[in-house]
Amino acid sequence: SLRRPVRGPAVWTGADLSNSQWWDHRLTAEEVEDLISATAVAKRFVEWVADGVPGPVDPHHFPLGTSLAAKLAAIADEIEYGRGLAMIRNMPVDDPRLTEADLAVMYVALSGYIGHVVLQSSSGLRSVSRGYGLPLGRIQAEMTGETPAGGRQTNNHFRFHTDRCDVISLLSLRTAPRGGASRVCSAPAVYNAMLERAPHLAEELTRPIDRIWEGDQGFFRLPVVGLTPSGQFTTQISPSYVENAQFLPNAAKATQSQLDALDAIEEIGMELGAEFTMMPGMMYFLNNHQVYHGRGGWSVTEEEQAGSWGSSGRLLYRTWISPFNSRPLPDTPDYRKIWGSVEGGAPRGGWDQAVKNGETPKPEIPEGHVYYSVYSDRVQRRSMDGHCGTVVAY
Repeated sequence: SLRRPVRGPAVWTGADLSNSQWWDHRLTAEEVEDLISATAVAKRFVEWVADGVPGPVDPHHFPLGTSLAAKLAAIADEIEYGRGLAMIRNMPVDDPRLTEADLAVMYVALSGYIGHVVLQSSSGLRSVSRGYGLPLGRIQAEMTGETPAGGRQTNNHFRFHTDRCDVISLLSLRTAPRGGASRVCSAPAVYNAMLERAPHLAEELTRPIDRIWEGDQGFFRLPVVGLTPSGQFTTQISPSYVENAQFLPNAAKATQSQLDALDAIEEIGMELGAEFTMMPGMMYFLNNHQVYHGRGGWSVTEEEQAGSWGSSGRLLYRTWISPFNSRPLPDTPDYRKIWGSVEGGAPRGGWDQAVKNGETPKPEIPEGHVYYSVYSDRVQRRSMDGHCGTVVAY
């Protein structure tokens, strides 16, 4: 029952990450060579679906040795049954034998050991560079400012949120001159704190709230939190997508109590979570059903400011994954609409599930609208200018 605190390894604080076997884990030199050798094989079979974007790679075409394969199986278990997150510290992004295209093949293929690589969505932005409708996204600045425009990615901060997939992964290739901290927190830990401090707001999270997507009607309706048939926690939320839904004439408007509850997620998440800079070679996997993630804003390089976006400065690769061992989801029409399948282990979520009945245009956002302005200015300033309770320096 969601009226009682959630228990188990999915509940953690940022300080607990230092005790995790699968956070900040380093591959051996032999395992790194294993990755490079497997990439050479995969390159012979890969199909390129866009410039620099490989299609999913059959694991048989990415042959890993027993040591690395066993580690990835253990990481998959940690993502689903443990804390819900794992990070490998030393992917070979600076190896001179590998191009960015080679790293893309390696990353998509390795993601395929965790589960089905699904096509990515970006309902508000619909940026192809960011991976809209593709198996690989590039997270980079294409302009500056807190509010993106014209489908371009910007160097803005993001509140804690989930992506519309089971697992999100990021691989860091380059860092920004300054800023760009990554943030993570345990969603059940945030919920437990809210249940204790403001139970009326915790109750709001169990009620449906509309947020945008590119599918049927331009929005979907789902509670922020729920329990699966197996008794596991599940959550799905993006504050900016709730905000954008306020401009859809046919979507239900969020109540002030619901907005207050989303503010509480951000405030408690900042308190209980951890932030760190994704250094080159770091690759993480986060279970969206039990981990929120966010980021701080960052500075861009002189080359980027001159218009050469993506050639320098902060660059992350992203994949969306439906793990082979994922949890079943609540069997309701709303969950089936969003995820496609509610069966454990199935490919689900993502872009193709949203647009299977056609793509809906983005909502008309008023000119001059500022991201997150429907929320508390106090909470927003703390999110933009403050730090999580645990700051990890790598």
